Amino acid sequence: MRSRHAPSSDVGRPADRDRPARLHPAARDREPVLGGAVLAAVATGRLDIWTTIGAHLYFIGRLIYLPLYAMGVPVLRTVIWMAATAGLLMVIAGLFLG
Repeated sequence: MRSRHAPSSDVGRPADRDRPARLHPAARDREPVLGGAVLAAVATGRLDIWTTIGAHLYFIGRLIYLPLYAMGVPVLRTVIWMAATAGLLMVIAGLFLG
């Protein structure tokens, strides 16, 4: 039995057809954090250019990441994930530094 987290060498194999099924739970992991951070930034009046760019970077990054994950693209997917994570961190940092 394969482990839930298959190594990247398994990407693209016919046995990896369950990737889209694993996508849905993985896609919902950080949206509550981003939503809470954006709402907190708006409520505290700390919504500035950096929090706005961060929110857009996260949202667009996740939109690009999800199909890359479903297709099993390894390297580009990681770069896009890091960009989305940087956007989330920009929003959170704007709460404390803004």
